[in-house]
Amino acid sequence: MFGALFVMNVAAFVFAFLRLDSENFVTVLLAIFTSGTGLVTAVMVIPRIIAEYLFNPDEDKEVTEIILRMQATDIKDKQGTRNIDD
Repeated sequence: MFGALFVMNVAAFVFAFLRLDSENFVTVLLAIFTSGTGLVTAVMVIPRIIAEYLFNPDEDKEVTEIILRMQATDIKDKQGTRNIDD
């Protein structure tokens, strides 16, 4: 995806300088700016947004809690003090 955006950006840049005249200068400049902004957004912002929704920030705390409960249960089993309802 990023490679395609990069190629499109470079192609727009090359095309702009091949057909550069005074009438199209502002249009070409805005097209280059727009494609560059889209490229920066795709490369920097989108992966960060995906990571925020993909990974649970409290995962380490929850895993630690599960391990502590398992260890407490194992200790009770070894001491013979655990009830079946625990």
